[in-house]
Amino acid sequence: MSNEKTTLVKIVNATRKTTIYATSPWDNLDICCPEHGKVNTKKLLKTINDSMPRISCDIPRDEFVSRYVKRREPVILVNCTKDWVAQKEWSPEKLLNQGGGKLMWKSDFETKGEVFEEFHDQETLPGDILQKIIENNGTIKVFDSIAKQRHTFERRNGPKLNSDKMHLFTDYSKPKPVPEDYFEKAGLLTDYQWVLIGSKGTGTELHTDPEYTSAWNTVLSGHKWWVLMPPEVQPDPFLCYEDCSCEDCGNGGIRIHSWFTHVLPQLRGRKWYGKTVREFIQGPGETIYMPGNLAHAVMNIDNTLSVTENYFLEDSLDDWVHGLIAGKQLLHGYSTRHWEQEVFWKAMYYKLLDSRDREVVRSMRDQEYGHELDNEYELDDDADEEDDEQDNEENEIEKADSEETW
Repeated sequence: MSNEKTTLVKIVNATRKTTIYATSPWDNLDICCPEHGKVNTKKLLKTINDSMPRISCDIPRDEFVSRYVKRREPVILVNCTKDWVAQKEWSPEKLLNQGGGKLMWKSDFETKGEVFEEFHDQETLPGDILQKIIENNGTIKVFDSIAKQRHTFERRNGPKLNSDKMHLFTDYSKPKPVPEDYFEKAGLLTDYQWVLIGSKGTGTELHTDPEYTSAWNTVLSGHKWWVLMPPEVQPDPFLCYEDCSCEDCGNGGIRIHSWFTHVLPQLRGRKWYGKTVREFIQGPGETIYMPGNLAHAVMNIDNTLSVTENYFLEDSLDDWVHGLIAGKQLLHGYSTRHWEQEVFWKAMYYKLLDSRDREVVRSMRDQEYGHELDNEYELDDDADEEDDEQDNEENEIEKADSEETW
């Protein structure tokens, strides 16, 4: 572990004859999740050891990058929302009633009876229907993308869609310590922005975020219970097993009590690469910074409203270069945009990366892949010479100005 990065070491050539003096944290897990009725939330919360540090949103960006981004350390920022319109004025009712209640929201719901049965197969619902479900004591989970890329494109080609909520961007802003998104700096818009409205007991099962991205997530009202697996531990082995679990347990179900009450207690105390599961409660006005490659699950302790975005930050540079060689998709869900990889590559290498980062890219190429990267993407080693020449010119100008002043 250095001051800037954490290196994980895995044994890749182990055999049955290899002696490892440790038990496997993957063994002896019961992932057949039973159905759970009412849950005593207060009693459940007493089992949580909130180990997530809180820091001020006034932390200088350079310090935040050094301590958390480069080291891929999650942390909660406080008081980032004090000037947000969203913090002062947003509520589930107000959002769902926008556009006369006709704006469409990607959502799921659960009700007693068959009053809303006709809507169960619809992926998106208008706000007024979701509001009626709430008024009838139903349970909803809205995970709706504001979709900057999609709606910007649609606006250029015609009238706004009934899912267009880009006006919400004016009500909040990126937390100041979080660096700028390299995707946006490179001229690539994404749909990695979401509004989340969740009834008590809803949430998301164990998962990882889109590749190459880190997230910030701000709770505006309510409380969320987060569970974080150690870095590089994939979520699939710990999900409720479909063949022996209750019908609504996991697998995208709207309620996730079963995983939190059945699987999670079995994970506590186990170690993966020397790290254990981390848990914390996120409340109103708190922003969690979530590095990439951290599997996590979230449950809404009460009715919640939150906003979240995902960015490409400098800690993803190594993963991105590996992904280039492996032919991985740059942006999740954009399989038709084949040009984006080259656009992003040229912007990163020739405009956004400094000479040190470009040297890292070339080193990875030379040490691990020969010059295979050159065949697919331009890799001009002279870019650093141009930087040096520019630096020298700037130094000469500064020197001349200084002499003239004296």
